[in-house]
Amino acid sequence: MKMKIWWIVNILWIILFAAMGIFVIVRKYDAAGILQTNQLKFATLAMLAVLLLFVGLCQALVLYFIKRSNQAKSKK
Repeated sequence: MKMKIWWIVNILWIILFAAMGIFVIVRKYDAAGILQTNQLKFATLAMLAVLLLFVGLCQALVLYFIKRSNQAKSKK
């Protein structure tokens, strides 16, 4: 059951990051009204990639603990 929830959460994260990436690429002006050049878009995508890396590492840690708890249950 935990693995199913883990997969669902990962799919939601992928959809969220894909939507944010498309939004960054498509938008012409940011919230402050500044014209988004390619350099600013790439910088924003780089920050998004760092956040994605952090989320990925957290998900890998959660997967490790899920598998560890499943192994402990199977040994009992």
